[in-house]
Amino acid sequence: MLIALVSLTWKLGSHALVDYDEATYAQVVHDTLQSGNIWTLQKSGANWFEKPPLYFWTAMISVKALGENEFALRLPSVIFGLLTLLLVYFIAKKLTASYLLAAAVFLILLYSPFYYFAREVRLDSGVIMSIMLAVYLLIIGWEKDKKLFWLFPALAVGFLFKSVIVILALPILLIYSSIYRQWNWLKSKYLWWGVFPAMVIILPWHLYQQLKYGLIFWQQYLGYHVVQRAVGGIGTEAQNNGISWNYFYDLWNYFQPFTQIFLIVLIVYVIFTLSRRRQNRNISSSLFSAILIIILFSFFKTHIITYLLPMLPFAALALAGMVVAIFSFGPWLAYGIILLITAAQIFYGNIDRLTILPYHEDQKAAAAVYSKIGKAAPLYVLEWPAEEAVRYYSQDNPNFVYFPTEQDSVLKGPLYLMVNTAYLNYFRNQDGTVKSEYQDWSVFYQGKYLWLLYSATSVTLQKGFTDGTIYLVQ
Repeated sequence: MLIALVSLTWKLGSHALVDYDEATYAQVVHDTLQSGNIWTLQKSGANWFEKPPLYFWTAMISVKALGENEFALRLPSVIFGLLTLLLVYFIAKKLTASYLLAAAVFLILLYSPFYYFAREVRLDSGVIMSIMLAVYLLIIGWEKDKKLFWLFPALAVGFLFKSVIVILALPILLIYSSIYRQWNWLKSKYLWWGVFPAMVIILPWHLYQQLKYGLIFWQQYLGYHVVQRAVGGIGTEAQNNGISWNYFYDLWNYFQPFTQIFLIVLIVYVIFTLSRRRQNRNISSSLFSAILIIILFSFFKTHIITYLLPMLPFAALALAGMVVAIFSFGPWLAYGIILLITAAQIFYGNIDRLTILPYHEDQKAAAAVYSKIGKAAPLYVLEWPAEEAVRYYSQDNPNFVYFPTEQDSVLKGPLYLMVNTAYLNYFRNQDGTVKSEYQDWSVFYQGKYLWLLYSATSVTLQKGFTDGTIYLVQ
């Protein structure tokens, strides 16, 4: 556990918030605290109904205790990630009676892609923790049915993290029950009594929103951000009808080397199982649960790689179990292989290349400079898609300008202009100095990816490109 704590908190606040989720959620935390009403989440001066409030409430507590910074905003995710690791350990221990296998699952999950996302301002750690808690309560409830009282409250907590996503737990519970042939839990009075505290957890916040905002709340909360994502698709992640193969491509490319190792071990395990006609219920239940999650989200119209994160604990359980089963004749050899898998994930994992990009520090620094100099003039951001981080670090509502435009437009001076360096050739000479016609422009920030400029006069943006260069005319 100490290894996990050190790993997940190491340099946790050392890099800028990532667009979009981290910066968006940080803005919600900031604006809601500023509003003084934590019951209705706020963003940029408006009510924000996209997500339930539980992560944001925990982040607000963290910010109040540690100050508003990246470490404090990410700390709740780390805590929920640590609890998930513990739950996976206890699930493996309960199902296999093996401390070493449980420790192996713990290590594999810790250094899987789960590691990277558990260090971000993200709601996934909380809902995954709730799902794994429900699975653990089910398993111990087979023997002590009083424990089942807490199963629905666990799901209710997950609902307050990420709404209906926690319902994934229900088919997973049925998979485990089917494979282990345990169905008496459904008849337990303690299970159904647990519905009442679950309602006490879920209802107050939702009833408050209903009474105060009515249909508008539900249209945005479930209608657009849940139903529309699943049925109609949102933004560039929307896909065509039918199953999408994008997830399999993403798993192969972005979950390295976890996916590759998993597939190799799976093939060997299948051959091993067929030759010896053995079946391991722990492996089967975990494997089918992971596959179920992938398939379900593949049929959704919106496909984002983070949707697959609930799959990782079950994949880790299956992977560790398969390795131990294959090397059952030499258990210590199996644990040696698991340590090699863990090491491979540490040294060859590459999900950080997807999430932590070099320009994040530039946009934080440029936006912070703008905020520090007093925001004396409007900020225009030219051809830069990372809107939320710029907005959060500047604590302003910048004007984002994209090309090509339908017609010439005038940006009235004085103004600040944040420019991607790809478009700076129009402003500067080969030696990096500003061209003579722009001598009245001041450079307030000069980074590798972004510059922050100031002009006392207006700027005309002419539509179109010439060799990729945008025209700006004084």
